[in-house]
Amino acid sequence: TYIKCASCNEGGCRSFSCDDCSFGLHERCAVLPKTIQHWYDEHLIFLCYNKNKRGGEYWCDICEEQIDTMIWFYTCDSCCVTFHTECVLGDFSRFMPGRIVTHRNWRIKAMQTSPGFLPRCYICHTQRAVPFVLNLCNPQNNVFICSLECLVRTRLGRTSFREVVYFILYRFVLNSYLRNNE
Repeated sequence: TYIKCASCNEGGCRSFSCDDCSFGLHERCAVLPKTIQHWYDEHLIFLCYNKNKRGGEYWCDICEEQIDTMIWFYTCDSCCVTFHTECVLGDFSRFMPGRIVTHRNWRIKAMQTSPGFLPRCYICHTQRAVPFVLNLCNPQNNVFICSLECLVRTRLGRTSFREVVYFILYRFVLNSYLRNNE
């Protein structure tokens, strides 16, 4: 059944729905964590929705874009910060922007995107409006990767680069996942 998701307000078919009340959720939205520890805030941040009963505007503290409070988002009431779910849970959102990590002769840096900075992905050749991209540099290459899917598909012609991909996946993605699900 085609539904409009109560979480992200987008249409889709892969969902859970109630025909009686016309409520629906995408599978990916139904499993959003209720609380998350994110590098941006010292407290747990909580999933919330329809918080605009008090009035006022909300802005994402990561991407600095306005938040539609009818769509689910994360917040910390103690610190008065709010975040889009995509900014908190995007593919590279657990990387601290600007932090540089090196592996062999590769420099790996997560970079926050903005309307003025949407680099073309080395793999899919698009300028996707994702919250973060990875910048991978060595003396011969300087490339941007927009998603984990593209990172896994990356081929820069050397086995050593495959090691960098595994290093990134293990060090940042898997370790963050394991820490948050203990």
